Amino acid sequence: MFLNFPRKSSKMAIQKGDQQHHETLNVIVQFLEVAFHSILFCRKVYPPEIFERRRFMSVPVQMSVSTQLNDYIIDSLGILKLGFFLISKHSVYSFNIFSLFRCRSS
Repeated sequence: MFLNFPRKSSKMAIQKGDQQHHETLNVIVQFLEVAFHSILFCRKVYPPEIFERRRFMSVPVQMSVSTQLNDYIIDSLGILKLGFFLISKHSVYSFNIFSLFRCRSS
């Protein structure tokens, strides 16, 4: 399951810049969703049995099949998307996200 945020209503006038911003933001959030799943898989935070191999942009990735974990990741990314939105509206100057990890190959 990849996180997709709903598009604006077709009744609303969408300026070209707004639509590009919206699409770019969706791709960034989808990338982060895959990254979170990969980190959890590589760091063995959860048992490997709850992950399955899928493709994201033609790249094989490991994604969780746990409903609870997927909901948690989606909720977390919703907060990140709000942060990106606030930055784009100049309400927030920046926020930092980082993770230090090393994926050990099996």
